[in-house]
Amino acid sequence: EGEPQQGGDQNGNSPMTGDTDNQQGGGGMSSQGKGETSESDSDEGQPSDETTDQGGQPSGEGNPHGAGGQYTPMSDRQKKILDNAIQKQKDFQEGDIKKKKVSKSDKNKIDQLDKADIKSEVVGKGYNKSNWSNGSNGVQTYIINNLTKGLIDSDMVGMLTNSEWSVERSNECIKKGIQLGTRLGKKLKTRNEERSTSTPRMKSGKLNGSMIHEIGFGNFDIFEQTLVSKSTPVVLHISVDASSSMNGKKWNSTQTAVTAIAKAASMTQNIDVVISYRGIYYSPGNWNNCQPLMLVAYDSRKDKFSKIQQLFKHIQSDGTTPEGLCYEAVLKEITKSNGDADTYLINFSDGYPGFDNSQISYGGSAARKHTAEQISKIKKAGVNVLSYFVSDWAGGNESSFREMYGRDSEFIDTSNMNDLAKTLNKKFEVNI
Repeated sequence: EGEPQQGGDQNGNSPMTGDTDNQQGGGGMSSQGKGETSESDSDEGQPSDETTDQGGQPSGEGNPHGAGGQYTPMSDRQKKILDNAIQKQKDFQEGDIKKKKVSKSDKNKIDQLDKADIKSEVVGKGYNKSNWSNGSNGVQTYIINNLTKGLIDSDMVGMLTNSEWSVERSNECIKKGIQLGTRLGKKLKTRNEERSTSTPRMKSGKLNGSMIHEIGFGNFDIFEQTLVSKSTPVVLHISVDASSSMNGKKWNSTQTAVTAIAKAASMTQNIDVVISYRGIYYSPGNWNNCQPLMLVAYDSRKDKFSKIQQLFKHIQSDGTTPEGLCYEAVLKEITKSNGDADTYLINFSDGYPGFDNSQISYGGSAARKHTAEQISKIKKAGVNVLSYFVSDWAGGNESSFREMYGRDSEFIDTSNMNDLAKTLNKKFEVNI
């Protein structure tokens, strides 16, 4: 007496709804007295018959049992969709991925990136900006090993531009650098000359036929020795700060100086030049997720000097200053053995490191210290360092600059070829 029938009570409430709160009391299954059911209790919180089937499940298209609890089989279309989804997952797990055609525009960008020979290095691991923060896990840094016109036209690198105004202005700086470099190259030509010094009357060496008759007089020092002196081959790694703060006069004078050095070196037989630019990678108009970038724009060991004439006018100063991060990314390349050649790193920059993204916050004394550590590694590998502080006003924060580059820092007007030649002379040890 008072127990509901197995199929449910008179109000349509089922004992199999799974609603444990209702089954334990206070719901559709509570009773009053002997078998009396409260109308308010039985109806409270229960869905109407219009929206549920007999099994307590919503009726309609989303219910596989259909209205009234009856099973409704999938349509042919639904079966086909499910079968395709399962097959795609199986193909993916087995590595059988269907190829799709890319657009002509995307294919061109992929081709240009391939020709640019882009690599990446994770650098700055353990970098700690302060004693109160955890060390960095490192930041992905890109190295573009080959500057091409196609990469410039692709509009994928903010450091490269086709802006008519910018290109025209830069082209004048390149032309001026070529003129100054030609004059400097004539002086550097002395490095091509071989000097020989002969010393006669030696006890060994090459026999001097004109002195054989002296044997009769007891003189047996009838040999001569010839010493041939050649200038040691040189590899110059010129690295330029391409941050936004370099824009204007500083950028123009630097581009002129860099071009002049490369032109002068091209007129010799034993000086090779590699020119790179330090900045950030981002797509124009999108500063999100920017990364440190090292752009290797010219390498005389594989490129003709005409590449500077044609492409350097498209390089612009644009971005922040990931100084030491970029050095660390190309550390192996700068310090690798070049046979008997002397290796030099020549830096042009106007200040101090500063770079931020989601992976690292790089700046202040910690960034200067990190940069100094990379320069120290470069020197310990036997590379000579010469660092120019580029400024459009006298002085500058020399102490902070020397903190990174030490006594190899130079504070000159880099557009003055006489000053530039003198400082280079200190390193090359030639009579310029």
